[in-house]
Amino acid sequence: MGHFMRNSRLCKHEDLLKLFKRILACILIGNTDAHLKNFAMFHNHDGSLSLTPMYDIVASSFYPQLNTLALTMNGKKDAIINNLKPKQIVEFALNPKGFGLNAELLIEIIDEFNIYKQQAYYFLKSENTNENVQKRIITMGHRPMYCTNADNDDCTKFDDRVRNGMPYVKTFGLEELFYKFCVDGKFFKEKPYTNPKAPNHIVTESAGCKENHDSFGPQKDFCAFRANDYGYTRMQAFNNTHLYFELVSDDKDGQVIDKFWIIKESHSYN
Repeated sequence: MGHFMRNSRLCKHEDLLKLFKRILACILIGNTDAHLKNFAMFHNHDGSLSLTPMYDIVASSFYPQLNTLALTMNGKKDAIINNLKPKQIVEFALNPKGFGLNAELLIEIIDEFNIYKQQAYYFLKSENTNENVQKRIITMGHRPMYCTNADNDDCTKFDDRVRNGMPYVKTFGLEELFYKFCVDGKFFKEKPYTNPKAPNHIVTESAGCKENHDSFGPQKDFCAFRANDYGYTRMQAFNNTHLYFELVSDDKDGQVIDKFWIIKESHSYN
């Protein structure tokens, strides 16, 4: 498809670059299902062709059985995404039978991806420059950094992607980012957590999920509480120092199965 777009007068050069960026993004987020049917083009009224918006973007490689690329890369099929080396991606970009990019342009694209990471840091830094002003930063995500499940999912591993970033390149990891900028809570006892020395992580229940329960593995020292109920979490900010959380069980008809306070008297971990 890249070769066609590069050599067709019906396609714009910027769409060729956009297609490569999309494939690179799919690799970085672990979307192994990025086959050719998931890339499409519009036939415009003037006869030209242009890329459609992105669709079917899923971080499928979080499931071990879905770790092979559906997209042929450098003439090879079923490459294991975790085994990809930067050299292979460079060859994929520069291949004259494919995208045919030059090295300078490839460097610009890689720098552009790094800017996205820098923007996240700059945002948090700008929100955290004055330690005398009390702030609360709560983030939400789909995949947890830590868990005690027994299913060998990514969060059960020491070097998981959400914490440390994508394999090999180690970019977009969140653990260091959250700690550096004093994130208060991460959503993915009655005793309060007063002036915690790191972000608190809450893996909340799934209220509407119809899938089976995952079993637990051994209890870990970082885990204060765990339950295998479907449900949800309530958070209430009482003032600029006190946050209150309740974990509610749907399986137990709305019973609160855990509750705790996070009390933070300064916006730092010192």
